[in-house]
Amino acid sequence: MITKEFKSGTISAIVREETVEDTMTKRRLLAKFYDPATPDETDRWYEFIDLLVQSSNVEGLPFAWPTVTADEQELKKARAEFLKLPGRVYRKWKDALNAVNVDPDDADLAPAEKLDPKGEATPPSQPSEPLSEPT
Repeated sequence: MITKEFKSGTISAIVREETVEDTMTKRRLLAKFYDPATPDETDRWYEFIDLLVQSSNVEGLPFAWPTVTADEQELKKARAEFLKLPGRVYRKWKDALNAVNVDPDDADLAPAEKLDPKGEATPPSQPSEPLSEPT
């Protein structure tokens, strides 16, 4: 599992690569707050839930960071405080999350250290034996 530490001032967290379970948890949580009449509000919830589900060891926040099992009131309170954080904190945190979720074969999204001298993604390793067609 790919992880990355996020740090901005005194605030820090470990973010990890998304799993299938994470996807299901995000859907369950977002369903509690989804309102098609307020798409901007839904986007704010999505960003918060994205970080909530894939972050651990969250420290230094001026409020209690909830868990995925928190009730709706706890989540609403934490999200309200989260939205008051400086934008640089959010950007660094989201950048770390995006980095662990990047497809390693996507040259357009690969970090510079993963590119060959021509600016192309290092190709994935090939199977040792050729794949055969099903019979």
